Amino acid sequence: MTRPVTRGELKQELAAFEARMDAKLDAKLDAKLEVFLGAITARVDRDIARHTSAMAENLRMYIAALDDKFKDLPPRVARLEAAVFGPSPTIRPIKAAAKKRRRKAS
Repeated sequence: MTRPVTRGELKQELAAFEARMDAKLDAKLDAKLEVFLGAITARVDRDIARHTSAMAENLRMYIAALDDKFKDLPPRVARLEAAVFGPSPTIRPIKAAAKKRRRKAS
């Protein structure tokens, strides 16, 4: 037969049992949390990558739309300048410099 235990011995044994169970539960919880948080981190990374690429594609479309508006701008401006100011005079730099020298000499 076993001898009866006192309340103090029972409390000590229960405290030791509680400590062992807490350690086991903490280890299991840490392992499960590690797996869970790793999965969530991977999912968030995928979502952020997907949203970033969608935003980049949207930005490319906006830029392409702006570029299309101004693609024919130089010819349009040239036609407008020709209509408003007339044909541009062509002054050769050498002749202009020679005229300046003649003026100074006079």
